[in-house]
Amino acid sequence: MSTIKDWSLEHKPSGKLFQPVQNKAEWAKHKLTDKQIDTFWQDGFLNHVPLLSAGQCDAIMDEYGVFMVS
Repeated sequence: MSTIKDWSLEHKPSGKLFQPVQNKAEWAKHKLTDKQIDTFWQDGFLNHVPLLSAGQCDAIMDEYGVFMVS
């Protein structure tokens, strides 16, 4: 029996980095503007759309530090 977890069998959040959105007001702050949507359809991409908070970026970098060799 393997001691390595098969993450392909997990179908739910596995950590604390992303918390589920609790209400519609929280979702609304992530909604793209009409101008952003137009830009996407024109250019095929969007710049400067924040996906992670500063705290989430810090947590990722802290965990990434485990892989860095001095």
